[in-house]
Order: sequence, then C-alpha cells, then structure tokens
Amino acid sequence: MAFFNPFARRPPLDAAVSQRIKDWVREVFEFPDEVVITVSEVACRDAGCPDRETLVRAFLLDAPLLDARIERAPGLVSLFHIEAVHYGLSRRPAAPAQHADET
Repeated sequence: MAFFNPFARRPPLDAAVSQRIKDWVREVFEFPDEVVITVSEVACRDAGCPDRETLVRAFLLDAPLLDARIERAPGLVSLFHIEAVHYGLSRRPAAPAQHADET
C-alpha cells in the first residue's frame, strides 16, 4: 500500500460528481430548493475504511437536517448509497418528546 499523506493537497471535487450526489439527496429526502446540500471528500480516520469517504450535509437556515458519512470516495457513490442512508435514518427510533416542565 502506498503512503497516504492526509495533509497533501487534493484536487477539487469534480463538480459533476458533487452535483449528481446533491441531486440524489434532494430527490431521496424530498428536500425543497431552500435546503443547502454540501458534498465533501475527506480522509477516513477509522480502521478498515477506505482512504477517502464522502461527507454529505444538508442545512436549512443554519439548522442541520442531514449529516451523513458514506465510506466511499465521491466518484464511487451511487443512488443506492443515498437510499441506504435514508433507509438507515428512517429506521432510527424517534427521540422522546420533551415536555415543557422538563426544561
């Protein structure tokens, strides 16, 4: 395996790849146009994951709606991966409701 320098300059993320991922996220999560979606390529720090992973975030008025890591480089992300993130989030138990007297 070649030496991986996490501080080395990387070429910018391909705009077409980024846009494709954003379009899939908007479609799968049914986000309106007001939601800002960002796609980043980052170095993975976890053992056993690839050197690169994709970070997808969605915001509406500075409130995070989505913060997902996909253990693939952006060019390898497919619609299936976005659907898997959506499915995984939809299977999470809902947070317990907080009552006014619990503040």
